[in-house]
Amino acid sequence: MAAPAHELVETTEPLPFWIYLHNFDAHSPTGQISAHWHRGIELSYTISGSIHDFEISGQHFRTKPGQILLVNTQEVHSVDTANKAGDSALSIIIPYNYLTRLFPNMSEYEFIINDYDALNNNQKLAYHDLQSQFALIVHTWRDKTNPYRYLQVMAAFDQIVLLLIRNFAHKRSHHERKIGRKVYAVDRIQDIADYVSNHYQENLDLDEIAKHCSISKEYLARFFKQNMGITLGQYVDQVRAHHAKELFDTGHLSLSQIAWESGFSGLRTMNRAFSKLYGKTASQMQKEQKDKR
Repeated sequence: MAAPAHELVETTEPLPFWIYLHNFDAHSPTGQISAHWHRGIELSYTISGSIHDFEISGQHFRTKPGQILLVNTQEVHSVDTANKAGDSALSIIIPYNYLTRLFPNMSEYEFIINDYDALNNNQKLAYHDLQSQFALIVHTWRDKTNPYRYLQVMAAFDQIVLLLIRNFAHKRSHHERKIGRKVYAVDRIQDIADYVSNHYQENLDLDEIAKHCSISKEYLARFFKQNMGITLGQYVDQVRAHHAKELFDTGHLSLSQIAWESGFSGLRTMNRAFSKLYGKTASQMQKEQKDKR
């Protein structure tokens, strides 16, 4: 399966946003969502159990029930669950254009909410209000017989948006506002991500990708880091690592073969990338997956 690079978000009709309830167990298909990005704002609410590894722009989170995570516009993120019985989470993606209609200065702001301990007292109160609204959405969304289901979900969603903007929106610096302001940046990032997705098995380097984009490698490196928060090399490693993890389940490939199939130059390079991304080598992660079966 090709790693999703840029993801186009479709709304859940008749709602103006995308909503999905994830329910995992030991027999679920892989609970892994490869590194990707989208312009919309993504919200994740852990209902029960845990999300094993939710990575946002290089930061790793292991969630607990009631925890809220937010992915700002165009942040690269990925999800890896342990597929334990009882794990469940709610995902909502708010289209960027929808937010800018409600809050025209959205491009000047980002939301900061993922570190609960860093919030002030008023923000912690707002955080608890958000938890209540998410719990209400979960309860209502599960009841498909409720004739007021969409209206009640929409009412709770409106409260969530208001709480976020009032309490967790922080003004970006002039440098950071480039993401929300320049359309060409979105198109270029998508072009880069698509190219990586289609060529991750090849010997990708800055020169090759810069040539594809008709820009210098120095500008490419600076542009990608400024707009995505990670280096292009880190992004390529993320895409390759997610492909490698998918190949762990085949059972008939050695780790060296998996490294080669995923675009790494060898097992040592793959282990080094895994250690940076996940804090453990590919060998350790493959053994953990086998032990869970």
